[in-house]
Amino acid sequence: MRKYRFLPLAMAAGLIVAGCATDTDNTTVTTTVVSETTAGSDTSDNNASHGSSSQTESAISASDAEDSRVEITGDFTVESEVTDGYSVSGSTYTFTKGGEYVLSGCLYGNIVVEIAEDEEIELKLNGALISSSDAAPIYVISADKVSVVAADGTFNEVVDARATADNTDSEDETETATDATNAGAAIYADADLKIKGQGALVVKANYNNGIQSKDDLELKNLTLKVVAVNNALKGNDSVTVESGEYTVVSSAGDGIKTSNSDVSSKGNQRGVVTISGGNIDRKSVV
Repeated sequence: MRKYRFLPLAMAAGLIVAGCATDTDNTTVTTTVVSETTAGSDTSDNNASHGSSSQTESAISASDAEDSRVEITGDFTVESEVTDGYSVSGSTYTFTKGGEYVLSGCLYGNIVVEIAEDEEIELKLNGALISSSDAAPIYVISADKVSVVAADGTFNEVVDARATADNTDSEDETETATDATNAGAAIYADADLKIKGQGALVVKANYNNGIQSKDDLELKNLTLKVVAVNNALKGNDSVTVESGEYTVVSSAGDGIKTSNSDVSSKGNQRGVVTISGGNIDRKSVV
């Protein structure tokens, strides 16, 4: 049974980062109506062209990742047991080998992942701020699977401060981005993407979508808040929420969206949103 609770709310969710100096402009997203939901049972729906989801919901608000906010300080560092797994050019870190990488501190630049299509990579955010006004803060060109992890007990933030895209309402969002400059999300992956962990993560997306996988998007355990001018969470093939606390804010799109509606080569129906647990607080302008 679907239940909604609507109430007035004046909320300013600016692209504000704490602890590290920045020259990016603050951008405000104002929300006036809240739909608070909790997903408590396994439900899926074939979302055709627009990817609207159908799920079991009740009126319980999720915890807000902003409640865990602490000052993020220090230079950006990468720790890993992988030898020569990444390179640095200016403020861009490019990862070329699979494995686990622990990211800490402040980066005013972006992360690019370009590994073999049969490799997996884990980016563990351990008190990290990644902010960019020129490109997607985290952009995956190639991989088999990518995990972005909020480390246990940490607060992390990803800020996409690019000027808002002209085509945020385009139905052609399923096309692969050609580079990080025009990638359509703060965290964008041309691969299966999992967002997880026991920490907190705030994603602010002024350009277009918040978190987007061109394939399957999975979310598990963490406390996540996404504020986006378009869709907060988008998996072109599917979105799966297993557990965790999620606040998704969209000013012009959907809280959760899929696009594809065909059947994969493995016989799986695309365009499905499956929620088997976790609390989801959806907020959108109406």
